[in-house]
Order: sequence, then structure tokens, then C-alpha cells
Amino acid sequence: MRLRLECASRYLSLLNEGKMISTLERSDEEKDATENLICLTSKPMLYVYNVSEDQVDKGYMEISDYDLPEGVVISVKSGI
Repeated sequence: MRLRLECASRYLSLLNEGKMISTLERSDEEKDATENLICLTSKPMLYVYNVSEDQVDKGYMEISDYDLPEGVVISVKSGI
């Protein structure tokens, strides 16, 4: 119970700074102690970047110029 409260306090501080819990390095013990908190920011994230067709071949290297997390690069046109 004490570990759970310590983790929750740490998480709250992190969230107040505008950061995600998933950016923290947490031990398996900490993850187990806080698994029922159901914090969305502790879940893994998948970043998908929709770029123009000519940028697809350049892939992540061009996107990395913008200091974004690594992700999947796709090119999809909306039919709307």
C-alpha cells in the first residue's frame, strides 16, 4: 500500500508538469502496485505520421527534423 501511494504521488507530480507516466522508468513491482489506477498516460503510445506521398520514402529521417517521437510513417488521402 505504501509503494502504491508513493507511486501515485510521483505520478501526480509528473502529470502536473504535463508529462506522461509512460515516460517514467518503473520497476515491475511499481507497475504491479499501480496497475488498477488505470492511467491512460501509462499506456504504450503508437505515433502515426500521415505525410505526402513524396515524403513516405524519406520515412522517419525527415520527420525527426521536428523533434517528434519515432513512429510509423504513412500516406493516406481522405475520401471526405
